[in-house]
Amino acid sequence: MADDVVTVQLVGHDNVIAAFKELREELPSTWIRNSLRAGAQFLLGALLRYVPYRTGRLARNLSVRIQHSGEWLRARVTVNTIGNAADAANAFYWRFLEKGWHDRGGKPHRDEFIQTPVAAHEHEAAQLVIDSISAALDKAESRAR
Repeated sequence: MADDVVTVQLVGHDNVIAAFKELREELPSTWIRNSLRAGAQFLLGALLRYVPYRTGRLARNLSVRIQHSGEWLRARVTVNTIGNAADAANAFYWRFLEKGWHDRGGKPHRDEFIQTPVAAHEHEAAQLVIDSISAALDKAESRAR
């Protein structure tokens, strides 16, 4: 999944950055995080429509995780692969489905479920993040007045 990255970067002129700083008191502390989570949840929903449902194990192990550091914040859809292969909370085989495998007879198989929905919905997810951030800024501006 590391190859399938949708990036939304907020870059602006000094006036826009100054406006963010002025509205900092009015904005909830999680406004960007919630916006990124909404975009990632949208992509998760798209993935769940494409995921192969042989046992449901793969769908149960897809989740949205938020990571942050001092200067960056990242929302991503992850597949749980922690634990041993027999553990129900482990969908280690997702790579074989996405990237493909060969059976004993040499016949190739591929059940792509990540690349297709991400490519189809990445712009909608990015727009959802932008719209959510815009709504939060509008709400903060109305509170500041």
